Amino acid sequence: MYLWKVDRLADELGNNQVSQKEEFKYTLAFTLLGILLMGLAAFGSGAVPPWLMAADLAIMLAITGAGIAYCYSRNQGSDNRDFIVRFICLGLPVTVRITVLGLVVGFIVGAVAGIALGPESFSQSEAGPGAMVFINLGVGYLIHALYFIYLARWMAATGNSSESGLDEAVPGR
Repeated sequence: MYLWKVDRLADELGNNQVSQKEEFKYTLAFTLLGILLMGLAAFGSGAVPPWLMAADLAIMLAITGAGIAYCYSRNQGSDNRDFIVRFICLGLPVTVRITVLGLVVGFIVGAVAGIALGPESFSQSEAGPGAMVFINLGVGYLIHALYFIYLARWMAATGNSSESGLDEAVPGR
């Protein structure tokens, strides 16, 4: 894996010398680095305590790393081809679907929790963030994990489409 020598990587890519496993490693490193840099940029905003930001960042990195590894494993178990192409291309409609799901679930959870816990659950005090912050984080982690599970399902189905007839195998296509 090259982290600095772009010319060598470009040569290997041009000569088809980068394996599916190496593509997985680049995807994992690129994604985790992006999340880490965005998370570090948010520190000091004062929106939530630094300990909560650090915990959130660690959890998001763990879910993302495990999710990408799961997608790679499912892709490898089907036909072990086109990991990055499938990950990116299938990731777009999966992201749209999961975003809609997240908005609906988030609205429902927020409304129910707001009614059950009262308006004070939305406010932050010197004692720490309100309960809704933790509820929102939990729902966010669940939606993030579901994204990878759903994406991995489609990656595996794509690899098996030529043998089993994807149109018949996956309803709602």
